[in-house]
Amino acid sequence: MSDDIYKRMKADYDAARKDRDEAGDLRDKVKVAALNVVLADAEGIAKKRPKVEDRGVTNFDVIKVLKESINTAKENVVTWDRQGRDSGPIHHEIAILKAYLPEEVDLDEVRAAARDFADNDAVKANPRAGQGIVINKLKERYGERYDKAWSAIVRDVIGV
Repeated sequence: MSDDIYKRMKADYDAARKDRDEAGDLRDKVKVAALNVVLADAEGIAKKRPKVEDRGVTNFDVIKVLKESINTAKENVVTWDRQGRDSGPIHHEIAILKAYLPEEVDLDEVRAAARDFADNDAVKANPRAGQGIVINKLKERYGERYDKAWSAIVRDVIGV
């Protein structure tokens, strides 16, 4: 993959841990905490793989954890706002984490690609099995930018 998100995030984490003010306090505690959690969770996913040679952290691992962390943070914003608490630090955390996500693919482009991939005899003969074919083609084309939510678009295009 062209951009190793894990390495970039790890370097940013290390730099943020070293960035301290005159009193020795971290300048951006939110960044350090947010990156620490994402890195640890992605490393945990990698360690659970059965083959030792496959235990390196991948962009897919990091992206999965980033999306989960962002969703959790968004839920926390709603809760904190409802409680009258300052959700500014959580908004800061969300902005930090979003900066590591790859650029999103336009859904119209995804729909058009799904239509192209669905326009073959195997998919038309067996739409249920064809759904997997189309999803695999989307994963091949878009790699780490693939989003599992696209399966709804594929079902709609195929008519499953």
